[in-house]
Amino acid sequence: MMSCPTCGTDSMLETVLLEESGLHVEACSRCEGLWIPAGAYNRWLEQQAAAPASTSGGPHHVHLEMKDGPFLRRCPTCAYILGRYRVGPDVPFTIDRCHNCGGIWLDAHEWDVLKAARLHERLHAIFTSKWQQDVRRREADEKEEAWRRRVLGEDGYERLVAFEAWARLQPNRHVIFEILAESLGSGQSSG
Repeated sequence: MMSCPTCGTDSMLETVLLEESGLHVEACSRCEGLWIPAGAYNRWLEQQAAAPASTSGGPHHVHLEMKDGPFLRRCPTCAYILGRYRVGPDVPFTIDRCHNCGGIWLDAHEWDVLKAARLHERLHAIFTSKWQQDVRRREADEKEEAWRRRVLGEDGYERLVAFEAWARLQPNRHVIFEILAESLGSGQSSG
């Protein structure tokens, strides 16, 4: 039996059926975390690709208080240290993956959130450098927007957004930006 990456040797993982379509995972009854072996996940994905498309409608939102577990976790299969990956700015947790065997650790309820966001069939994409770069870019964009809103105020920020949208549609937008840069530059030096 494997021990839980979060609880340690105090709690052993037990095999359970996560999805009716045949995804067998190892679950911790103590912390409710899930270990998804790479082979089991890959087989499940192949079954999903062959199955008829779901008619469950649009994405559903699961509102749960999420928090990450301990920083350092070891793979229950091969004892390698698990790497931590951001899912996205709108997903309040990271997921862990073993760089050696490819297994995935999810804390309690994270599968439900991933499934509601329709990311449960795209876990491998989350581990790519492109995905991680996109997450960092979106987080930086959100911080920049929050800073602009704080500095300019809501009204000033909305005016800036409207002006940027208008300026980008103009065929000679480079002239507009040059005039602004020149005007603002000379305004600072004379002030």
